[in-house]
Amino acid sequence: MKFLVSSHFVAVFVVVVATFFLVVDVSGEAGVEEEDDGDTSSTGWRGWKRYMSTIPIVSSIWSHSGERFFGGGDDKEGSSGQDKPNYLYSAGSIRKLARMEGSVYAAVKAYGDDIEEKLKLVKLYLADYEASSVNMLMSEDVTTQAERDYAVVANPIIAHRLIRRFAMDIPALRIAAEEEEEYGGEYFLKIKIFPEILSHFFTLDFVDALNAANVNGMIYPSVTEDYNQSLFSLLRIQKYTNLDTWQMANGTLEHLETGVGLDFRHAYDLGSYAAVQTPPNYALAVEWLEVALEKLNEEEDDYNEYRQLIEDELKQVVVRHDALCSTKEWTNEMEMCFSYLIREAYGRKRPKAGSIGRVKAAIKNQAQSATFRNRTEYSGHTRRNFLSTCSGNNLQSESDKARLFCWYETRKNAYLRIAPFKVELLSDAPYIIQIYDILGPTRIETLIKLATPTLTRSRVVNTKDPKLNDLSDVRTSQQTWIYDDDAVHAAFLDGLSRQIEYITGLNVRSTAPGSRTSEAYQVASYRTSHHYDEHLDAVGNEVKAKAATAFWLLDERRIAADGDRIATFMFYLTDVDVGGKTGFPVAGIAAHPIRGSGVFWHNILRNGTPDRRTWHGGCPVVHGVKWVTNKWILEKQNFNKHLCSLDPNE
Repeated sequence: MKFLVSSHFVAVFVVVVATFFLVVDVSGEAGVEEEDDGDTSSTGWRGWKRYMSTIPIVSSIWSHSGERFFGGGDDKEGSSGQDKPNYLYSAGSIRKLARMEGSVYAAVKAYGDDIEEKLKLVKLYLADYEASSVNMLMSEDVTTQAERDYAVVANPIIAHRLIRRFAMDIPALRIAAEEEEEYGGEYFLKIKIFPEILSHFFTLDFVDALNAANVNGMIYPSVTEDYNQSLFSLLRIQKYTNLDTWQMANGTLEHLETGVGLDFRHAYDLGSYAAVQTPPNYALAVEWLEVALEKLNEEEDDYNEYRQLIEDELKQVVVRHDALCSTKEWTNEMEMCFSYLIREAYGRKRPKAGSIGRVKAAIKNQAQSATFRNRTEYSGHTRRNFLSTCSGNNLQSESDKARLFCWYETRKNAYLRIAPFKVELLSDAPYIIQIYDILGPTRIETLIKLATPTLTRSRVVNTKDPKLNDLSDVRTSQQTWIYDDDAVHAAFLDGLSRQIEYITGLNVRSTAPGSRTSEAYQVASYRTSHHYDEHLDAVGNEVKAKAATAFWLLDERRIAADGDRIATFMFYLTDVDVGGKTGFPVAGIAAHPIRGSGVFWHNILRNGTPDRRTWHGGCPVVHGVKWVTNKWILEKQNFNKHLCSLDPNE
């Protein structure tokens, strides 16, 4: 890479300097001897010549100049036996030299034109790396390799830019470099100027580095898969959390100033992808394309070809937005619309990029309506409420909030009289509590250490055959299972389950041979943008299909022996810088991921049916890494703990 930057200038420098010093060398050999007056200063002609001779390329040119120009190895004579001309005194020779420089100029000019676009690629790559990765590495907060690794993994913008460079920029540079290596010296070889020296210049170290990585099994990110997924992930973060486009482009994620933003190319890519994803999000597409134009104005170099590309794309997206959003009937796609037709707004006054409000901004008021919030059947309002809780909105009424409180739990078990738990009531209907400081660092580190080697991509139950599990964008975390009967860690897991029993009053550990009281511990890891859409934990539950229809999904295989999932206990194993909340769209609240805390709720009503007020989901992690572990408590071994009711609505 070092050569790629310098060769564009060195190629011209070689010819000019070599020609100049050729005259000097020749004049010296012709009898114009230099007198050594003892001046060793770095100023003046001798000082500058001594300095230039320390530069390897100049020294190499000097040593080869006579041979390369005249085809002979003797300083006095060429290969034809003719004396070397003295250019200082020979008018004919200086005319020949001038004519030769015409060819040199033409070669340099052709070469300069050929590499001008490649130089733009180089500058863009260097600027991108320096503005993201180097900027992060120079931070005072990043001093160890572990901190550097976390900074990349935890920051969606840094990770996105890293993937883009390997998927798009570096392949383009590699093609340019290979062309340089194959054809870069062609202009100079035509006039037989320093072919051996130039062939050394056009050997690129970073191409060799890429080849070595391939040999070692490194597979680079692809555009079709990795980069497109990265674009989708950033847009997912923005859609779920309602982040401001302009602030996000400047590196602000909610309250967190990351110091790393996005340039015009990144904004253009996001806008273009938002317009073609399924379903298209034209509102975000317009915002990102407008940000791309604003960012382009900040660039010092001229990128007019990009400006025309962005403006053309923006015009097309505006037409498609207005065609979709002109309907008066509400559809799910309307979430991707502005509250007005863009062409009409542009006709009055063009809004500033990132300032035009999406329809989602009005969802909060609709979601706060008790009429919508108390509907337990899944529909569009459930989705909108979930997005609203992920955006940080509390949808509870004032009367709901008035019934909330915190306390020290001391009554459910004698152990708690000595070491009470700190409990907060998040919702009383449905009953959702968060318990703080129940897991210490040792237990947390043990759980993560046990889970890490076997993590795989999370799956969801197949909507047609509950015996199958599928990969899905509905759930994008990684997970594994830790079984209670693990002989090596049985004592550790037994202590963890006993603690859940203290808090919930339910049976968690096995009470009878051959039966399960709870499922194995599921440990899940969420990176930036990873999420889990709203769902119910009860296995016999109502599942939302993609076609907006609802049906009963009863997995008899799973609930026949041990009963359904009567309750959920979820431990948070890490803090999360931004995002990663657990949103409850019907309850209208979100639990915050706080390291060492746990959240508990019942999934089954006392009449034995799923409690659809417990729709919940994992909001995308915006910045950071989230680890959780779930314990699903089963029904049959808790028949005397969670008593039945004759009230069909209870």
